[in-house]
Amino acid sequence: MPGLRKAGVRTRQAITVNGEIRVQREYHWAKGRGVFPADAALNIDDHGMSPAAREAVTMLGMTTEFRGAMATAKRLGGINLCAETVRQVTLREGGRVQSAARDGSLGPSFTPEQTATGPATAPGPTRMYLGVDGVLVPTVLQSEKDKRRAQHVARRTQRGRAGIANAKPLPKPRPASDQRYKDMKLGYFYDQTGEHHHVFATQGDHRVFGQLLGQHAGRIGFARVQERVSLTDGAEWIKWAVYNNAPTLTGRLLDFYHLAQHVHATAMACLGDTPRAKDWASRRLSEFKHQGAAEPLAELEALSKQVRARSKRESVRRLTNYITERLDMLDYPGAIARGWHIGSGPTEAMCKNLTLRLRQSGMKWDAHHAAAMMSIIALYESGQASAFWAKRAA
Repeated sequence: MPGLRKAGVRTRQAITVNGEIRVQREYHWAKGRGVFPADAALNIDDHGMSPAAREAVTMLGMTTEFRGAMATAKRLGGINLCAETVRQVTLREGGRVQSAARDGSLGPSFTPEQTATGPATAPGPTRMYLGVDGVLVPTVLQSEKDKRRAQHVARRTQRGRAGIANAKPLPKPRPASDQRYKDMKLGYFYDQTGEHHHVFATQGDHRVFGQLLGQHAGRIGFARVQERVSLTDGAEWIKWAVYNNAPTLTGRLLDFYHLAQHVHATAMACLGDTPRAKDWASRRLSEFKHQGAAEPLAELEALSKQVRARSKRESVRRLTNYITERLDMLDYPGAIARGWHIGSGPTEAMCKNLTLRLRQSGMKWDAHHAAAMMSIIALYESGQASAFWAKRAA
């Protein structure tokens, strides 16, 4: 290599999916800088792991807690790592997935033309849904992080007194969460059959999420799909993100389940937990689904004249406002006529898939680590894993 001279041959242990091997390679050095060119050529990282080993360890780390992943890697592949190394490798690869998503170097696993509805012999229009939601993950509090760091300092001090040198200096402390649970935001594109989908997640606020939403929509060619439908709950931040970053939608729908929750809550508040309340709510929801919002609003006005208690009138008022503020999302008759979904079940299921690992017993995370883990899982859910690992091995 230019500017470097050969300074001998050194041996190191390398970890592959077939177990550990010993690698002899040349060491090149100049002006205080030393490198092993063979490591770069073989794509061996600073943990001494091959690309295939990194992939295997990451897959284990994203499915089970790191100590269990460590034991499985040793039992099945002869890969001897400590749990901390499994954690570092998994989260580092998650960060690289996030980087690839940001710079656009990782493309989608499908094209807009593949989202056609109907059979191949008589394909209908291409159609994709956009789901957006927020999910809570358990996070590490600052008091917990301070306690853990004090324990590390004490152990390092004991090693120093025993004449055992610490291999690395203690890294700078990172700020922890100010809340027990932090909100992660998720965007999910999927077609009519659920065969093609693309998902991403972030720990950023609604502005950061909105920017990512626009970027991912562009990369999957969302604007080229003939029917583009947002199907979400009624949260204001979701409405803002969708309106500003996916403005070319064919239709916007409020998840029917969320609407039903609000209708049933008002029915119980005004009529009690009675068969009459359930019947009233069922008839209103049927009207929403088959006639539109006009008839339910008229029935709400009639109900407000029947009840006298302030709490009941307030419940009717809140539901009326909830409906009128989202009238552009309530065209269920038109959606059903076009064969569109009106429930956000796929988005709810994807939220569970992306957070199942994060919510295992005793789990607590830094927010950026939680986002990295969710990004790794999203890579597999989106069908991009093969392309990502092939690029990492190249």
